[in-house]
Amino acid sequence: MIATTTPASFAVRATPALFVVIWASGFVVAKYAAPHAEPLSFLLIRYAGVVALMLLLAVAARASWPRGRSVLHIAVAGIGIHAGYLGGVWTAIAAGMPAAHVRRIVDEFDAVDACLRTAERGDLVVLLPTSVQAVWNQMLAFSPTRRQPEERTSPAARLHA
Repeated sequence: MIATTTPASFAVRATPALFVVIWASGFVVAKYAAPHAEPLSFLLIRYAGVVALMLLLAVAARASWPRGRSVLHIAVAGIGIHAGYLGGVWTAIAAGMPAAHVRRIVDEFDAVDACLRTAERGDLVVLLPTSVQAVWNQMLAFSPTRRQPEERTSPAARLHA
């Protein structure tokens, strides 16, 4: 049997690899672009290119499109991740922070713990928690001398311990 490659099957197979390359190149691109371009303007141009590429791949793959309220949820999540996270990172890199100092912590409780442990007197720490009451309780109970920094504090981490 001879395997045939249609544009749709190629697009389906190529999309994850292209996404990884585009996402993984972000900090390298930020490091070299920061001295020459305003960070948010550069990100806008980068996003436009990514949107065009992914749109072509989605059309070629005949991907189904979200409908109804899910479009709004996807848009809000995408804007939050890209404008909030990457916009902040690129602005910090443009201001001189080394890209190696940027960390992404997925678990909310680990992120709060890392913020509380690394913040110094006078720092502004902005938290936008999903589990507001649990994070508030974590902040009230925080004591930098009570736990070792390598201990994880999240419920998920305790399940895997």
